[in-house]
Amino acid sequence: MTLYHNRGNGSFEDATRQAGLDPSFHAIGCTAGDYDNDGATDLVVTATNRIMLLHNEKNGKFKDMAEAPGIKNEGLNISPTFIDYDHDGDLDLFVAQYSSNPYFDPRKKGVEQNGEMQLPELNRIWRNNGNNTFTDQTEATGLSVKAPTFGAIGSDYNNDRAVDLLVTGWYKLATLFENPREGRFNPRTPWSGLGVPTVGIAVLDFNHDGWMDVAFTQLGAPGLSLWRNQAGKKFEPVQLPKINWARGWGVAAIDYDNDG
Repeated sequence: MTLYHNRGNGSFEDATRQAGLDPSFHAIGCTAGDYDNDGATDLVVTATNRIMLLHNEKNGKFKDMAEAPGIKNEGLNISPTFIDYDHDGDLDLFVAQYSSNPYFDPRKKGVEQNGEMQLPELNRIWRNNGNNTFTDQTEATGLSVKAPTFGAIGSDYNNDRAVDLLVTGWYKLATLFENPREGRFNPRTPWSGLGVPTVGIAVLDFNHDGWMDVAFTQLGAPGLSLWRNQAGKKFEPVQLPKINWARGWGVAAIDYDNDG
């Protein structure tokens, strides 16, 4: 992993070792947020058989706190995201898993046990208890899936002031988990004609109508797709310029030319 420090003069410097991080560590995913509300941005880094909760010590260094709060998850952990799903003012943690076994082949769609193919429950969410500890709420929220997962992002897609969770995966359509505020999330697939497995996600109100739209990268052509939010009821595809991509991976929404 590598951490770059912004010098404030248009240049960056490698501050990985200075921050107490291991530049040889093979990390996969990362997210940033102030999980303990102390005014400093913390990090979560995922890897095979490991989830690192890196507390910002406010002195230019980070401390790995994962074992103390009880955050531990074996398998191939891909994409972490902070989301205050219970709206109590602190950040909870969702981790998307590619598999519960780092040697899992997704083309087999399961792990063979006693002659039968088993589909494991993947992904975890930990509720922030507000005292530097977390509690696994995966079962209570119903946020696990039986498919390799690539990415996740929180967004209030239906404008009910509850943060929903959008998850992408291998051979399952992107799933939108609707937040009921109490109890288990309601899984939906409001995409007509999506077809190709999705990887990266970005949410943006590209047409300024007050409803958050969604962009996906995909494992096959066209590689990138944009979906217009129809008042929180469904999403319809938006025509994009031809890019002739075979596949796509990461995606982000930015106003690069500052035109609003």
